[in-house]
Amino acid sequence: SSIIGLSLIHDTLDNRARPSRGHLVTVGGDFAGLGGSVKYGRLRFNASQYWPVLGNFIFSISAEGGLIKSFDNSGNEAEGIDDVRLTDRFYLGEPQMRGFDIRGIGPRVLRKPLVDHDGLPETPLQVIDNRDNWTDDAIGGKYYYQARAELEIPLGSGARELGIRPSIFMDAGAVWGVRRPKTQDV
Repeated sequence: SSIIGLSLIHDTLDNRARPSRGHLVTVGGDFAGLGGSVKYGRLRFNASQYWPVLGNFIFSISAEGGLIKSFDNSGNEAEGIDDVRLTDRFYLGEPQMRGFDIRGIGPRVLRKPLVDHDGLPETPLQVIDNRDNWTDDAIGGKYYYQARAELEIPLGSGARELGIRPSIFMDAGAVWGVRRPKTQDV
């Protein structure tokens, strides 16, 4: 991959590490295809706003989203094959969305292992029915959004120095835009 990108940033935050007032808006774009075999355009948007409320409480909201479009003209899209590589797609989960596994949100594929009992060509392969042996993989998406609202609760300077930051929050988000993978019959 050969990627070139551009970002526009507007920042009025009072503190980069622990903001309590101000906003941050970022718009970024990437273009892959100046060299290498990958060709796509990707656009991302991110905005956050922070307010001090009720004394030392800090209320914040943020939203972000993105899309990726392949510029590859190999005809894969017409054949039902996604034209954006798995490694270039968007994923959501920990740490962006608290309470979810890494890449835990979005389209997934279940892989079921096959077993060949006797190795003879006339004996069909059989799917292992035990779910403990199945693999659940994230396949990402071409589009995503994420939103967050959070109220940070002050505990005092001692807790702040220890990095303890209790808060009440709500996260929402989704990843989508890929075709169903082709399955192989057994």
